[in-house]
Parts: sequence; C-alpha cells; structure tokens
Amino acid sequence: MGGLQMQRSVTRRCYYFEMHVWSEQQILGFALTDWLLKAGASAARKSIALGGVEALTPQERLLYEVWIFDMEQQNGRVSQYFCNHPIQQWSTISGLARPALPSFNAFASAVDSVVGQSVDPYESVIDSSVNLDERYYEIRVQLLLELQSLVQHPLSSSENSSDDV
Repeated sequence: MGGLQMQRSVTRRCYYFEMHVWSEQQILGFALTDWLLKAGASAARKSIALGGVEALTPQERLLYEVWIFDMEQQNGRVSQYFCNHPIQQWSTISGLARPALPSFNAFASAVDSVVGQSVDPYESVIDSSVNLDERYYEIRVQLLLELQSLVQHPLSSSENSSDDV
C-alpha cells in the first residue's frame, strides 16, 4: 500500500425536526415554573434554617406548600401528591390558598369532592372519573401569577440569583 492513503468518507446526516411554536401562555408557564422552583427552594432552605415550616410567614408557607404540590403534580400527577403526602398537608395548602389565591378555589373544590376525608386519598384520586390533572393545568398559570404577586417576587427579578423569599 506504500503511498496510498486511505480516506474515510464521512456522510453527514441532517435531521430536521418539526419546529414547535410555543404560545405566550406556554412560555409564561415555563417562566413561572422557573420562578416557583427557585422561590420554593428558597422557602424550603429558610424553613430548615428556622427549624421547620411552622416558622415561615403565611405567604412563605403558602409558597412552600404550592411548590411541593406543583412539583409532585408535574412529576407524577395529582395522585403522586396524595401518594407522598397525608391528607392533612392537603388541608394545609387548601386552607392557606383558598382565601389568598382566587384561581385555586374551583380546583380545591374538585379535589375535595374526590378525596373528601378519605382514608386513602391516593386511591380516591386513582379511582376517580374526575381528571384533576386537567383541572390543575387549566388554572396553573393564573395560580402561579397570583402566588407570585402575593409573595412579591416579580418575574423579572427571578432571573437574579437572589435566595431571599
């Protein structure tokens, strides 16, 4: 093979993906998710520093409870929240959110109609014909806007890496 050089031919493959255009509502939802993750984690750190969630202000506690609920729902549906948390925790979020977040009321009523004071709220959600996840998605953006306004964390300042709640 003396002076022959072997050349490898590299074939380029181009993949074209369908461009997805996000609606303004979806983009707002993504931004609010980022805000909630940062603000909720900050509230959780503060609760640890203060010795428990009971030491948080009512607004911080509401933020913390919505953060927990939203993470569970986004990760594994409303049923996952009730699998991992007792009915008493739902009572806490419901009691804090109903007077403070108007968009939460209809959703909370739907949840209450499914779980009531069930011994096993997880099974109640699984067995229900009411799609609680769909109901949550319908109010999620408005709920997070209301929560953000309540705890005075405007979206524009969430890009700053402040850990204060």
